Amino acid sequence: MPSSVPANQDAKVECWVAQNAEQLADIACQFLVELLRPSQPAAHTLNIALSGGSTPKRLYERMTQADMDRALWSRANWFLSDERNVPLDHAESNFGLANRHLFQPAAVDSAKLHPISIEVDTPQQAALGYETLITSMVPAGERGRPEFDLVFLGLGDDAHTASLFPGTEGLQEKSRNVISNFVPKLNTQRITFTAPMINASKTVMFLVTGPSKTIALQNIWHGDRDPQLYPAQLIEGAQRTIWLVDQAALGSLSAPAGATIREF
Repeated sequence: MPSSVPANQDAKVECWVAQNAEQLADIACQFLVELLRPSQPAAHTLNIALSGGSTPKRLYERMTQADMDRALWSRANWFLSDERNVPLDHAESNFGLANRHLFQPAAVDSAKLHPISIEVDTPQQAALGYETLITSMVPAGERGRPEFDLVFLGLGDDAHTASLFPGTEGLQEKSRNVISNFVPKLNTQRITFTAPMINASKTVMFLVTGPSKTIALQNIWHGDRDPQLYPAQLIEGAQRTIWLVDQAALGSLSAPAGATIREF
């Protein structure tokens, strides 16, 4: 059975501080370039999960600019760490956003795109199907769970991440890797990676911009331990966790305890 233990003795936490949201997108893009740049002709295809929400849009636009080697993006299998329970061509679809602003403009190989097969009336079935797909494609790591090379995450003003919202049942999940999580305040189902699978990743990178996120960061980094109220506290123990924040989001906060700080 996959391990649900979040701790990792060798886990590294880093806090990268960008001057603004535009520079943050540049930094995240360069991180991807370095990750996907082939070190040898037969380098294996990496597995990367994109986040939902609006923040990644700047990253996608940066990834499709003229100075980019867009062929790099076809060196990865692309997944979604969470998705809205809407058709993929819907305006609110996370995959739809990535498809419009990244995959289509960059002509990413369609065989490398792995959206969630949404079944609006049966989101639990869609989550199970995605879990099965991921298990078949992403090799298991030491914890017995699929080990993504990189998982991007956003952060909500309420300290949610992926679609792990405060007070929702999905915060208690220990065995599953992908679930349908009902969010009462939105009165909707969301399909999401679970915290244990996120924590089994090689690298987790949070993208956090804007002053509305400062209180959430304060609570997650320096508040009481209360994942039911601050779900992003569940994300710990990946081999490498990078909090990539802009100065507006950081404000006057200090970095998480024990984190390596890098300013740009």
